[in-house]
Amino acid sequence: MTLLHGWLGQAPRAWPETTRGTALPIGTYSAADLTLTLTGRPRWAGQSLGVQQIAERLAHAFRSRGEAALADIQGRFAFALTRPQTQELLLATDRFGIEPVYLCASTTSIAYSSRLAQLRSVPGKAEIDLQALFNYVYFHCIPAPRTIFTGIQKLPAGFVLRWRPGRGAEMARYWTPQFAEDEAPGNDEELQQQLRELLSRAVERCRPGQGPTGAYLSGGLDSSTVVANLAGLGTEPVPTFSIGFDAEGYDELAYARIVSDRFRTRPHELYVTPRDVLDSLPRLAAGYDQPFGNASAIPAYHCARLAHEHGVNFLLAGDGGDEIFGGNFRYAKQGLFERYQHLPGWLRGGLIEPVALPLAARVPALNKLGNYIKQARIPLPARLQAYNQVERLGVGALFSGEFLDTIDRHEPTALQQTEYAAAPARHYVNRLLALDGKFTLADNDLPKVVGTAALAGVEVAFPMLDDELVAFAYRLSPRQKVAGMALRPLFRAAMKDILPQQTLSKAKHGFGLPFGVWLGTDVDLQAMADASLSALARRGWFNADLLARLRDELHRSHLAYWGELVWVLVMLEQWLQQQTVAKTP
Repeated sequence: MTLLHGWLGQAPRAWPETTRGTALPIGTYSAADLTLTLTGRPRWAGQSLGVQQIAERLAHAFRSRGEAALADIQGRFAFALTRPQTQELLLATDRFGIEPVYLCASTTSIAYSSRLAQLRSVPGKAEIDLQALFNYVYFHCIPAPRTIFTGIQKLPAGFVLRWRPGRGAEMARYWTPQFAEDEAPGNDEELQQQLRELLSRAVERCRPGQGPTGAYLSGGLDSSTVVANLAGLGTEPVPTFSIGFDAEGYDELAYARIVSDRFRTRPHELYVTPRDVLDSLPRLAAGYDQPFGNASAIPAYHCARLAHEHGVNFLLAGDGGDEIFGGNFRYAKQGLFERYQHLPGWLRGGLIEPVALPLAARVPALNKLGNYIKQARIPLPARLQAYNQVERLGVGALFSGEFLDTIDRHEPTALQQTEYAAAPARHYVNRLLALDGKFTLADNDLPKVVGTAALAGVEVAFPMLDDELVAFAYRLSPRQKVAGMALRPLFRAAMKDILPQQTLSKAKHGFGLPFGVWLGTDVDLQAMADASLSALARRGWFNADLLARLRDELHRSHLAYWGELVWVLVMLEQWLQQQTVAKTP
């Protein structure tokens, strides 16, 4: 496939061949003063032009307006702009980082690529970054700009990188979400009508010019909304693809079938099994540029492969709706804690906490009250990590002392605090949406879907992240996104006469993998996990006692608590083995 890649200054060793996924369109413009390469599926000032046309317009806009031209390019894209006379370079990725850009830079040279693997040929850039490894265990992915390798960075979503010889590289945001804190103009009925129109246009814009377009269908609110709008654009049944699990509490095919029946889709279903996990895990580990610990990558991959096997190579996904319209339960839950934060300090510190906390410690019936106060007095965003296993177990229980001596154990929380504080908003809901735009979408969910689709030979688009739709969502007031414990009230009201009632009332789930459940019963999974943890123990990064305990837990029946951590560690070891990466001395 065609990749965005190149260098200025000292050239790296030969670029390795990469053959992953389907080729995205690419456009180029070259003149004496400026060379530009653009890839992806961008739009220009709201217009759906060809990528070559947009490359030419972007080049001319940079001549006249400089980086202000970035305001006119939208959609999924990445580009490199070089000024040959001064050897200056500009790199940019789209507002949600769907199209990745990796780079390694010094004051004398810079190399960049859409694939991190290509940059490992640059001398001295293939050693494991232990801080990134720590961040991976904390987040289950590696947030940009770090990557798993020292000296190689990933351009964060909505960022531009400037490089000049002698001065090196600097990154800066070119886009920030514009949130409203007050009620959006118009009454709710008018806003609901606007939303329906925007959803229809977003889905239509995402369809390719030719070939069948299918959709992931989990039966949740967003995938169902995408299917509803896609079905309304044509006369042929929409091919939909759904995943099920033979595990209590995980199988949601019934909801997908309700939506499929409502919109008369052409449904395709697959039950993922423990054997599917074992068979596809090495391929996933080898296909990802860095360790990736989101277990739902397994069902996402099989869903995309199911589409490819049925001749559908372009899928629409519902990712992003919760993170722009306020659909995650933690938004409502945090509102309960924020009410405590708004009490006067003298009341919290002088009366409630001195009385209630000791009382709750002595009276079991008041335990929930004590836990509420303990969590509520932790400010956002640190409070979000109350159930993070790194925080609950403690870094000393997870990692070896030698490893901890080399890293900053506070970097993950500092990254979140920086992003939360930088959000251009006062209300906690809007700040959480900004936080999730980076850590949930750009660093985790979007790489999951894009990466697994590419491995299956499928291209994916995200209508919920259409720029016009995102701008509308951000203009809604916090109340129109989260009202008490009600999530996405305006969105649900807009879809009440379109989607089935079961869809509107169902709790969020998605393609969660019952890995912990299967570990307790499947001996082959247990053997694979045992071997992976044993190999990981020999690398010296983790507390040997913890890994021994986890190996012991594999042969018991209660793995709901440990399953997630086991998966994250197994995927790390599998990635290291597939990439033939040696332990850092």
